[in-house]
Amino acid sequence: MDTNANMTTVQFFVPSPLTFLATFYSWSADRTILTCSPTPAFPSNKTIFWGVTGKSANGESLSESGFFSAGSGGPAVTLVLTNSAWAGNMFSFDVVAPASQTITVEFSSTLQAGSWTALQTTNTPAGGTVHIIDPHSSSNRFLFYHARTGS
Repeated sequence: MDTNANMTTVQFFVPSPLTFLATFYSWSADRTILTCSPTPAFPSNKTIFWGVTGKSANGESLSESGFFSAGSGGPAVTLVLTNSAWAGNMFSFDVVAPASQTITVEFSSTLQAGSWTALQTTNTPAGGTVHIIDPHSSSNRFLFYHARTGS
């Protein structure tokens, strides 16, 4: 993804009532991981939707989206979906999470509740990164992905 701030946009929102949520974002030193921090904190007990658009280094349009639930307390586990790529006819990405965390990656062709299908459930290795390759992407290039803790 082109990490030029003029080429990359990120939005977080609550759909009902439609409320856009402010975030501060920054790139990692190697410009491969985008970190977004809410300012102020995201509302508790809400489903937060997100979307990011940009361009690859060779000018190809890229976009990702998903959602997560903001809890009401307890230690938060941050899952990061990053390094998205097309290789041949397959879409892949990495999920970064704390080591030994059980995660489930799901996909959907819509954002409707109940439309999500588990793609993979696994425990993160010591390095904390799981590489995901979606075989469904060869027949459907328009899918949404999210990751959650648990199985």
